[in-house]
Amino acid sequence: MIWKNFGYLSLFNLITIAFPLLTYPYLTQYLGADYFSKSIYIQTIISYFTVFVGFGINISGTKIIAAHRNDKNEIDKIFWQFFVVKLFLASISTMLLVLVVISFEDCFFYFLSFPLIYAELFFPQWYYQGMERMKNITIINLVSRVMVFLMIIFYVKGPSDVYVYLIIFSFIPFIVNFFSFSYLTFSDKILFKKEYCKISELKGIIKYSLPIFCSTFLSVIKDRTNIIIIGALIGAHQVIVYDFLIKVINVISGIYSSFTNAQFPYFVKNKDEEKYKKYTLYILISSLIMVLVSIIIINIIKSIGTLAGISILNILFFDEFNIIFYWLIWLVPLRALSYQIGMCKLIPEGLENKYTFTLLISTIIYMAGNGIVYLLKVDNLNVILFVLILSVFFEVIYRLLVSKLKS
Repeated sequence: MIWKNFGYLSLFNLITIAFPLLTYPYLTQYLGADYFSKSIYIQTIISYFTVFVGFGINISGTKIIAAHRNDKNEIDKIFWQFFVVKLFLASISTMLLVLVVISFEDCFFYFLSFPLIYAELFFPQWYYQGMERMKNITIINLVSRVMVFLMIIFYVKGPSDVYVYLIIFSFIPFIVNFFSFSYLTFSDKILFKKEYCKISELKGIIKYSLPIFCSTFLSVIKDRTNIIIIGALIGAHQVIVYDFLIKVINVISGIYSSFTNAQFPYFVKNKDEEKYKKYTLYILISSLIMVLVSIIIINIIKSIGTLAGISILNILFFDEFNIIFYWLIWLVPLRALSYQIGMCKLIPEGLENKYTFTLLISTIIYMAGNGIVYLLKVDNLNVILFVLILSVFFEVIYRLLVSKLKS
């Protein structure tokens, strides 16, 4: 079952990686660097709020669903309690976002992106993972991505279509997720009862999910804040290249997080140290091979472009692409190990607070480093990216030490 789930989650990530590969060159050409980088900036701000709506439930919800998957009444109760919590958080996010952006000159751009908050609300990834039905996650993602891609190609033809792009990018996932959510509740007969909404129990869910939310939010800060820093200190073109590459790296990393997520329900129920060590070794070796293979592929693409008399990656400003790629590719093994140790060792052992603490310290290192970079106006990509890699490296070492002490 682990390998089957891993296969579906890997397909999910392949679909995700195909999206920026296909759309970014097109959007850079037709929207222009300034408008496209602006839309990326807006989506970065919105992403902080979608993480708040998610509140770590993709992990905490998976853990609870997996533990009660054979109890239909308990599953119904858990499902609706988590949904009500997310609905409450989505309402708060909407109000906060309105208050934050209402005074912005380009506030309309942000309002067009609001549906992304509710796309997160109606995507019960945690339910499918807990029930080990990763096929459903893959299908929903495929439908959404294909629809977005086709509508971008048909309707985005120039810089003035930036509004159209934002509508497509936010409304399509919301609509697909809403209908898939409705179908799920009907097909699985997940019945709602008013007694599920006891305030004390809902507070318990928030308290239980809080450490995971904090860790997820801290991870997003490290991923997305660089876009703001690069945009402020360097330029729009570099924002596009960074955002493109961090999405690609996230998906490559997602291959390993998919493998870890597929293991997670198993290790929640079984404390199997031998299997944990074996899978962790698989991840270490294969992720290092992935780094090597990725570097080779990039150089092959560059060579083919040179022989053909063109640079295939010119549309992505090849110099910046190289600099950013050779730093970010090391996130693959670092993240893979960190996530594996956290999800399959620390959390099943009840060490959620340690899981969060490692991310907190890592984020403090990241924010302190970039605070210095910003104050000194260091407009150097190498320095900005070094700070990111250093913070994740510390996270891995600390989690490894904690897991060894627990063993």
